[in-house]
Amino acid sequence: MIPQTLADEHLLFDSFMRRHDYLRISITDKCNLRCKYCIPDENAEFMKFEALLTADEIIRCAEFFVAELGVTKIRITGGEPLVRKECLDIMRRLKAINGLKKLAITTNGLLLKEQLPALKSIGLDSLNISLDTLRPDRFQLMTGRDQFNDVMSAILAAVEQGFHPKLNAVLMKGINDDEVLDFVAFIKDKPIEVRFIEFMPFDDNHWNESKIVSFDEVYSVIGKKHTSKKIQREKESTSNVFEINGHLGNIGFISSITQNFCAGCNRIRMTADGKVRNCLFAATEDELDLREILRSGEADSTKTAMLKSAVKALFWKKKFKHAESKELVQIQNRKMIAIGG
Repeated sequence: MIPQTLADEHLLFDSFMRRHDYLRISITDKCNLRCKYCIPDENAEFMKFEALLTADEIIRCAEFFVAELGVTKIRITGGEPLVRKECLDIMRRLKAINGLKKLAITTNGLLLKEQLPALKSIGLDSLNISLDTLRPDRFQLMTGRDQFNDVMSAILAAVEQGFHPKLNAVLMKGINDDEVLDFVAFIKDKPIEVRFIEFMPFDDNHWNESKIVSFDEVYSVIGKKHTSKKIQREKESTSNVFEINGHLGNIGFISSITQNFCAGCNRIRMTADGKVRNCLFAATEDELDLREILRSGEADSTKTAMLKSAVKALFWKKKFKHAESKELVQIQNRKMIAIGG
């Protein structure tokens, strides 16, 4: 039973009194890369366009979460969000929502360079770019595309235009774990935060515990050559971030498997087809279908009440932490591309 004092507030809590004010909205499950740990099948099928939330529905959901549940930050994700033609218009409309304090995007960078001026004019607050390797030949092997130079050009252009991007690098043993020091060298004179991410299990991504490169392993490699100092972050932060002596950029670690950060979780995830998830590793059967409510014949005020009640109930059931890795592989989850991260 949700305490009345919390049920009446325009804030979203779970039963462990964690406030959830960070909404991650996937606007498409399509992507122009074929990263082996994300879309291993070159002929993968994606959601039909009519299954996706429309731009108006996305904005309506965002306005609901901000006004009714106290969301202050929204991140646009995919798939690759920039492949959706409406992406910039959606972001422009999101930025105008009263009460929203921060707008961010995660992209693979292929289409980014030409969109940087528009993102700057919109007032984008945070930019994350996925890049798992600094080697062009390895990039092609890992992504199925020979477009490393496009991504690198976009990263450097973003820095030139005043962004301080974060680079998301998923490390996998025997694949790219020999590049840790290369990434450290890369941010020596650039205001970039490289975030090493542990390989996580999702549907059909051939996850294996032996492929995980843990925080301890990476930190040990860096520590043999560099001195570092931990930066204090908010409790909701997913990453442990370190200053590297003599470097303009920072190094972060997202250790979802070996050192989870569930205790401070403040994230709400909405998939491109309008399903809300209270955890990245939630089972598909535990998703809440917002699209069904939005497209029902109920009056708008009734829909808002239904949405609020349903979302609050979903998060009140949220567990304190996700399952251990060996159990995660047994959960009927979506592909990463269909969740949005």
